[in-house]
Amino acid sequence: MPRVTILAYSHLATFELGCAIELFALPRPEIDGWYQTKVTSFEEGPLEATGGISINADRITSFSSFDMVIVPGWNTAGAPIPAPLARALRQFFASGGRILSFCSGAFLLAELGFLDQGQATTHWRYAELFKQRFPKVSYVDNVLYVYDGIVGCSAGSAAAIDLSLNVIREDFGHTIANQVARRLVMSPHRSGGQSQFVE
Repeated sequence: MPRVTILAYSHLATFELGCAIELFALPRPEIDGWYQTKVTSFEEGPLEATGGISINADRITSFSSFDMVIVPGWNTAGAPIPAPLARALRQFFASGGRILSFCSGAFLLAELGFLDQGQATTHWRYAELFKQRFPKVSYVDNVLYVYDGIVGCSAGSAAAIDLSLNVIREDFGHTIANQVARRLVMSPHRSGGQSQFVE
């Protein structure tokens, strides 16, 4: 059973958190070996999320007990990353752990150097800011997501579902991924290279 954690933090984006929970934390007893997922934080709770929602997450100091970390958005203003979180993510990344970022979550991964010399994307409204701040990253315009098997970045919130279904397809196969998509009442597959939006 892959062990997954969804990172909660102050001023968390509620929709991205909800996408991560729906895809990876919703119990699916009909699927053998489904993800074992916890929402965790490096901060004392309760945490405030979009819409004034309060979140109580398990406080941790390390990601060593997980196989995958999901970052559901991040602050794009360049605020310092809390040292304990940065240290834990670097240790996790160095150990070969898988990391997915949704929407602006790519800013956290890029700030830590995880995307240097690799490809990444984020929401189109942050594209120019991302390119300016992280010139060592090969930014891919106008795609839904990029994923190399270890690190994945999705564009907007809905594209996080596409990235997640791709990961589920890789872990459990097409049939299971299609079952999950059916419960979401959405297309089972949109390729990562699809346009982010139509004018």
